[in-house]
Formats: sequence, C-alpha cells, structure tokens
Amino acid sequence: MLNWICFYINKSGSMLTLLIVMTIHCKICISGRGLVYTMIQIHKIGTRHQGFQNTYANEYLSTSKICKRVLKNQKPLCEEHFPLMPSVISGFMLGINECQFQFANHVWNCQGHNKTNNQQISLLQMSNTYIQKKPKRDRKLRNTYMDQLIAKSTPESAFILSIISAGVSYQVTKACSQGVHSNCGCDRTVYDAPKDSKFTWSGCSHNIHFGAAFSRRFLDAREKIRLKKQTSAALTNMHNNHVGRESVINKMIVKCKCHGVSGSCEMRTCSRNLPSFRVVGDQLKERFRKIIQVDFFDNKLIPKYPSKEMFAEVDMLYLNDSPDHCHHDFGKGTLGTNGRICNDTYNNTYQEPENSCYRLCCQRGYHIKTYIKDEQCHCKFKWCCKVICETCKRKVIDAICN
Repeated sequence: MLNWICFYINKSGSMLTLLIVMTIHCKICISGRGLVYTMIQIHKIGTRHQGFQNTYANEYLSTSKICKRVLKNQKPLCEEHFPLMPSVISGFMLGINECQFQFANHVWNCQGHNKTNNQQISLLQMSNTYIQKKPKRDRKLRNTYMDQLIAKSTPESAFILSIISAGVSYQVTKACSQGVHSNCGCDRTVYDAPKDSKFTWSGCSHNIHFGAAFSRRFLDAREKIRLKKQTSAALTNMHNNHVGRESVINKMIVKCKCHGVSGSCEMRTCSRNLPSFRVVGDQLKERFRKIIQVDFFDNKLIPKYPSKEMFAEVDMLYLNDSPDHCHHDFGKGTLGTNGRICNDTYNNTYQEPENSCYRLCCQRGYHIKTYIKDEQCHCKFKWCCKVICETCKRKVIDAICN
C-alpha cells in the first residue's frame, strides 16, 4: 500500500497530505502498548537487574526511573508511589500464575502473556543474564496474545482483568504491611470498630483499603482514557477490575492469638489479614462460571438477554463471545491446542475430564511421545547442612495433541 502511494506522489504533489496522514496513523498504531506487554517488559527488567529475590524491594524497580516504562496515564501515580512498583509487578505475575493454575486443564489455559506474534518475551527468572537488543522490526510488537484477547472483551478477558486486579491489590497490601512505603502502613480503621468482648485488636492488620484503592487508580487509568471512544469496553473492563478487588476484600480473614496461663486463652488479640491467594482465585473461577453477557444501551451496561436479572457489582461481565481456542490466531489472542499434553486414560466410565484428549485436542487426534527423563531421587540429609540426591531415569509417556 505504501509503495502505491509513493508512486503517485512522484506524479502529483496533491497526494503528499495523504502520505503524512497515513504515516502518523501508523506511528500511533505502533506506539500503542498493551497492559500485559508493558508489565511483562518491566518484570523482565526487574529480573535482569536483581532477579526478584525480594518481591517488595527490587532496587531497580523501586526507583522513579521505572515510571518511564509504564503507560502514559499511569505515570503520575507511579511517580507518587514508585517504591510500590515491585509489588505491582509481582501482583501482576501472581494473578497470571493463578489464572494458569485455575485453567491448566482447559482448552484455554491462560497462556500467551509472554508471547507476541512472532517471538517469545524472555523471562529471565532468578537470573541476571544479558539480554541482547532486539532488531528494530521486533520492537514494534507491542501486544502479546493475552493483550489481543483482552481487547475482545470476552469471558476470558474478564477473568484475566479480575485476577490481575486482585493480584495487584493483594501484593500492594502486603507491601504496605511490611513498611515498604511511608504513605501506607497497617490498617488503623479496625480500632474504630465497636469493641468485642471476646478479643481486642492488636498487631498489624493488612491495609486492604489502600491496596484496593491503589489497584483501582493504577489499572483503571488505562480504561478511563478509552471511555469516549470505546465506552462499552472500558466500562466492562473497569467493572471486572472492581470484581477482582472485591474478591480480595470479601475474603479477608481475622487471625487471633491466645494469651493466658498455660494457654487458657483468657484473652485474644486479633488482626485482619489477607487470605491465601488461592482462595481468591477459587472465588473468581466460580464467578467466571456464572459470567453475564451485557450490551451497552442508553449510556449504561445492561444484560444482553431480557430473561437475566440486573447484574451485581461482584458479577463478571463480557461483551463478546469467546473465540475458538482450538486453533492458533494471533488476531483473536488464541494459541491453539497443538502440542498440548492431554489425558488419554478416559474410557467412558466416568465424567469426561477437561483435559481429555478428545476435548483438549478438539477432535484432531493425538500422538504418543515416549522419552527418558532424569529426576532426583533417594535424597538424604547430610549433617550439616546438605541434601544429597541421586539421579534416576524415568520413562515418560505423553499423549500430545495433533
């Protein structure tokens, strides 16, 4: 297309304006960065410089320099709270890892966060290995498969955004309780609650209010600039971000310690604490099963089908149906299931598992791969202080989707 334009520019100066307009348009497309692509790039920088040994105090990510790499509308918050950036990135990865756990055996398995159309973004976990500069043509790739999927406002998009929002809320809250940032700390609001005769508040209650508010400002900033041109998608994404934050808030637990003679528990001191993140992931998976499709009508989101009741603030929402995850399609954010390991033991005598070869391979069939794997075995503890293992060989038989 550009060659055609250049040909006519030589013949007529009137086409000059068109070339300029198209060039500007192309630059806008190239400069756009997806949320996942941006976060993965920052995570890569953090692992290169320090390896993320300390989730909340990566020296490089804790400086204001990192704010140059976030999305433009996230920079003000980043510059105000840059010591919290390591926990933002670790919260993002916590969400992605939980998503992959929850959907490990499904056709869509929450992969593609570290892959663009023709390259895999190197994640140098626990390593300071030098990263070679990419050719200029590769630097234009600003979306991962997961970014492409999020842009479609599908059910999978809703879960991804919810779990990332929950992860950022969770890790920022933890960071505050560990004194990472002077602007946040323990939750003092518990002391304003009516006193309970059974226990007294003590210790450091996790400040989920700050963590959730920070997550909202950081992640919703991306959506707010889209409200005018992509109103329905922006509202849906902001709602799903809220669902993630609320899942953490609703699962906060009270932990208590007993005090008294011989453990009599005459007095208890308690604090409010974050739950296991697996509990949050399980709740979001349950909400994913009950997700509601919506339309944008009269400047608001409403259920697409009249038979559905109005959704609640904790319901996940989506606009468009899921793509076909059986086949590879970067435009739709799908990797396909070719090469996935499936379960070939199903014999029609019980409920078919999600990862059965029939389901996972989308009826394309599968092949068997046999290989020998080295494993550590017969491990013994040697005083002091080593664990010494032998290396054993194990025969592995995998069923792999065609």
